[in-house]
Amino acid sequence: MNTITVRIREIFNKTGDSQSQLARVLNVSPAYVWKLMNKDDANPSNRLIEDICEKIMISGKKINENWLRTGEGDMFL
Repeated sequence: MNTITVRIREIFNKTGDSQSQLARVLNVSPAYVWKLMNKDDANPSNRLIEDICEKIMISGKKINENWLRTGEGDMFL
């Protein structure tokens, strides 16, 4: 399993948003969000990773791109 997808799932679950809402925010299809949430072989693009860090906030905090990519450091900036 790709560990970055595990971290993306963690972020998506913490937002409390539906897959359709996340798809709109990230400008991707709901099917792509579903794939990230359900398929272990999903491989997120660099653009998606950057968009998650830029566009998704949880409790007013942005996601730390280094954490998302590597698992190192804090989840939030």
